[in-house]
Amino acid sequence: MSVQSTSGLIVEEFQNNAGVDIDGEEVREKMNTLVEDYQVPEQEARRSVVNGLLDEHDIDQDAFYASDDGGNELVQVGDIDEPEQWIDIEVKVDQLWKPNSESMAQVGLVADESGRTKFIS
Repeated sequence: MSVQSTSGLIVEEFQNNAGVDIDGEEVREKMNTLVEDYQVPEQEARRSVVNGLLDEHDIDQDAFYASDDGGNELVQVGDIDEPEQWIDIEVKVDQLWKPNSESMAQVGLVADESGRTKFIS
């Protein structure tokens, strides 16, 4: 998806979910800066811009997303094919262990019926 189409979707999402008119050009500029200038992955840039706009317009995040389709498409662990990807999964925690860095809160394994994968948070 392009920065321009993602920006349009953000504007539409705010109109539909919160009844707030967002300046499309401002959204495109923020997205472009993050993606082009700082090399932030587009999905992460989108998340950053949306969260900033939620704060700016004092919109409750839970209420905003409750009127949405729920976010990312639900996938199974066995279908994960890219690192550093924002996805939604329903899993059970299989194992936890102590992180080896202070920058990590948790490290462990999660699993569903399709497989098991390591997570770091």
